[in-house]
Amino acid sequence: MTEAAKEVTSGAESDLDDVTFLPEDSGQRIRSKRTSRYIPLFADCLNISGKRLCIILLSILISILLCLLIYHVSKTRRSNSESVVDTSVDRFYTENSINSSSSTTSDASKATRKHHSTNGVEFPWQSVRLPSHLKAIHYDLLFDVNFANFTFNGQVNITFQSLISTDELLFHSKHLKFEKIFIFEQENQQQPNVNHLNENNFSKDDTTASSTTSSTTSGTVSSTITNRMQIEQELECEELELIYLKMKSKIHLLKNYVIFIQFEGILHEQMWGFYRSSYKDANGVTRWLATTHFEPTTARAAFPCFDEPNLKATFSIRIVRAAQFAALSNMPLLTTTPYDERFCDTFAVSVPMSTYLVAFIVADFGHVAHTVKRKNEKDKELMIRVWAPKHQINQTDFAMKVASDVIPYYEEFFGVEYPLAKADLVAIPDFSAGAMENWGLITFRQTALLIDETISSQWAKQWVAKVIAHELAHQWFGNLVTMRWWNDLWLNEGFASYVEFIGADHFKPEWQLMDDFLVDTTLPALLKDSSSFTHPVSVSVEDPREIDELFDSISYKKGASLIRMVSSFLGDASLQKGLQNYLHKFQLQNADTTDLWNSLESAVDHELPARLGDIMNSWTLQEGYPLVTVTRKQNNQLLLRQERFYYNSRAPRAAQSQSWSIPITFMTSNSNQQKRIWLAEKEATLTLDEPAAWVKVNLNYSGFYRVNYDAPLWNGLTVNFRTLSTADRASLLADSFTLARSQLAPIELFLNLSRHVKAERTDLVWSVTLNAMSYIEKFIESHSMYKYFEKYLTRLMVDTFHELGIAEIRNEPSHLASLRVSLLSRLCYFRHAPCVTLAKSEYTKYTEDPSYNISSNLKALIISTVIREGGDKEWNAMWNRYVQEKVASERDLYLGALAYAEDATKLQQLLEWSLDPEKVKAQDTVSVITTVAGNPKGASLAWSFATTNWAELANRYGETSFTMTSLIRGITGRLYTEQDLNMVRSFLSTHPAGLLNRSLLQTFEAVECSYYFMKQYESALNQWLMANSEALH
Repeated sequence: MTEAAKEVTSGAESDLDDVTFLPEDSGQRIRSKRTSRYIPLFADCLNISGKRLCIILLSILISILLCLLIYHVSKTRRSNSESVVDTSVDRFYTENSINSSSSTTSDASKATRKHHSTNGVEFPWQSVRLPSHLKAIHYDLLFDVNFANFTFNGQVNITFQSLISTDELLFHSKHLKFEKIFIFEQENQQQPNVNHLNENNFSKDDTTASSTTSSTTSGTVSSTITNRMQIEQELECEELELIYLKMKSKIHLLKNYVIFIQFEGILHEQMWGFYRSSYKDANGVTRWLATTHFEPTTARAAFPCFDEPNLKATFSIRIVRAAQFAALSNMPLLTTTPYDERFCDTFAVSVPMSTYLVAFIVADFGHVAHTVKRKNEKDKELMIRVWAPKHQINQTDFAMKVASDVIPYYEEFFGVEYPLAKADLVAIPDFSAGAMENWGLITFRQTALLIDETISSQWAKQWVAKVIAHELAHQWFGNLVTMRWWNDLWLNEGFASYVEFIGADHFKPEWQLMDDFLVDTTLPALLKDSSSFTHPVSVSVEDPREIDELFDSISYKKGASLIRMVSSFLGDASLQKGLQNYLHKFQLQNADTTDLWNSLESAVDHELPARLGDIMNSWTLQEGYPLVTVTRKQNNQLLLRQERFYYNSRAPRAAQSQSWSIPITFMTSNSNQQKRIWLAEKEATLTLDEPAAWVKVNLNYSGFYRVNYDAPLWNGLTVNFRTLSTADRASLLADSFTLARSQLAPIELFLNLSRHVKAERTDLVWSVTLNAMSYIEKFIESHSMYKYFEKYLTRLMVDTFHELGIAEIRNEPSHLASLRVSLLSRLCYFRHAPCVTLAKSEYTKYTEDPSYNISSNLKALIISTVIREGGDKEWNAMWNRYVQEKVASERDLYLGALAYAEDATKLQQLLEWSLDPEKVKAQDTVSVITTVAGNPKGASLAWSFATTNWAELANRYGETSFTMTSLIRGITGRLYTEQDLNMVRSFLSTHPAGLLNRSLLQTFEAVECSYYFMKQYESALNQWLMANSEALH
């Protein structure tokens, strides 16, 4: 199921990628008894003559030969069918193969393919990257938005230098129309140009220009722009998104120059660049706003610029607006002046920052404001504002509480003050991502910022708290210190994904969010990174489409998990001190991964087996992760062996053998004391102090690797399962299931371990178990063994369910509230009578009594169950609630619940409506399609709908966007038959141009693995479930 529906999932899907493992082909053996020595005795008894006996024997022989022939033909056909599948699969991988550690497009291909200008001539610059000699200094921007025709006009002065003498200039532009373009030498070389040129500044001969004086936070700056340079040639390459200028004279070394450009653009609806969004106010009137989203490479679609993260500069921004609107930007507002019956807002000069962090908004929003004391300078205050449509202002209080708590805490934790004078958090009605960390002007999808605390669930609140904590962490990691290039995106996203748990945990310690890190972050990252087509955390990229692809679980979740691993062997205090060193040293600059390791190592107070950079390079510069196999050599000696772990036994392997510097933590049956050794070689011997019945490796799953054991060690861990920590119990279940899927352990190993979960009362262990069971379930729902599966899992859950009870307990621990919902969801999906009765009863009260307060945590479960069990009446009533609802998180809840219907007509109607922006916002379309795809009754409908409307969806979101890759993965999640495999291969083979090759191969690999999972384990699952559905004690 999609993330939006995660809290009400009934087990049809988990939120993990659908990937599994492939078996070796195994033929059945025909065992025949030897009967020839019995034939004479048989003939004698019947008194049959020799001639007649020969006829009989000949007839029997012919019959046997015919049977063997029929069997051989049948087997050959079956073998040929499997061979066809295997061959076509191999051919698909070969025809679409990539080196998983390289860029999507090969270097050779890039070298031979020439880029051309819009006029047809070969473009003089063939690289996606700008030349390294350019240095941006300052941007002076003016924007004028026209909502009547959804366009904008702009002016920009870019002050820059060149580190070499040259007569060529390159900068970025995308979908912009230039009206005027001039280049001048700046006479005052000491000051950055923060002045406002416009067409009236130019002299009649257009050879000189004067400038006006503008305000800054520290006073006024003025300088003279003179000596206009003559442009000999101007070319545009749309594919590279570059403008090339050839001058008649040289740009001199380290002198300031100014590019002046007048341009215009379109306020489109595609949720990137400078785009338009809308909402309906309290009276149902449509209101328009203009907003930005530039990460990673679409600032160039709003204004001409040097659009690379290492080219930091300061920014002065002015925005012309009508009286009913407010204008916002990264920095505080300085002045507002009349401008042609409208107003022009001028904002303070920014600190140096990358272009992707620039932001501005024109909207008629309202806001709430609050000031907080600075941690290090008590006499200073920071202004925090939360902005939203005026009729939703009452939903901003929770976000304000989070931000007001987390920012001062981060100032203390990082040892660096928040560097700006204000922090604005803005709820955008149409937003493709969850949020964006624009410096000082953070934008959010409404469900990630707005909360009605009286009706929103605990998980909606936790989601908002974590997203805010994530984006605020970026104000230091990403904004204050920025990666030099996108290959180190993980420095931004990995750290923010780790620190978000720390920040949200500080805000609400009672939520115990750090306990969720394993199931929310580490396990999904391990699953993603075991694909044959994964990529390193730090990976070489250049093309913007390749950069888009890096915004995935590897950069976010694996990056965060590696930081957690580093913290486990450095110590929390050393990690914190090292991060402070890093931020202090590189603030307002760019850094790379090596800079981080050096800063962390400077804070280490104990000896490491090697330089930290050398240790961690094995984790960040190569794809994948290790499987550590533990076998007993002698009574007190263990052999540890490492190899790269793949979940797919059929897909291509890395060409070279890989190894990692692995922090091995362990304890034994003799002592609960944690010990650590390092495994840097392919294998090593571990000598214990004394023989042990069992040994547990990778304690609390602190290391980013999986562990397998020999049979006796697995047996010892299974028997002693309840003596281990919660995280270690979860890790055994997770590893055993994944090993079974990769054919490195029998499926019975996981199933036998799952029997111990009957006594479990922790949400973490149950989450791992139910995720695994959900994966199995989707393959067997139409199988005769499903009744045994349902009976076994019900027996597994029922004791815990009865102990927790249906009714929520005031102030109970967060993990118990979460566990109750997980079990209720599963039991309602099984149509367990008490659960369904509860859902119907609560729904009736909810719909008939406006004053009835339905449980916010159970609401999604109740509504989805009633939609599934009900008919048109319930579905239509919920659609009407969705249309009328003003709280974004509640709208998402209703929309997700509608996808649980079992009526194909209603599901098809929901899919059709998802493409109508008057009914479903464009940001929610893909979520609707993938939620329907997670419904067993809707999987084929969603596939057909998405593939039929692929061109329209690709045009709306961009064919190489993460939205489209999420779509293709979502609609293939329940596909696993041979027919499905061929269907997906056929579709992907005819749509390779837009989808990134890596994502295409990962999607096909997932469906292929699903196909072979059922082929491998159907018999074993059936036998085990039949034997254990009644025998659980």
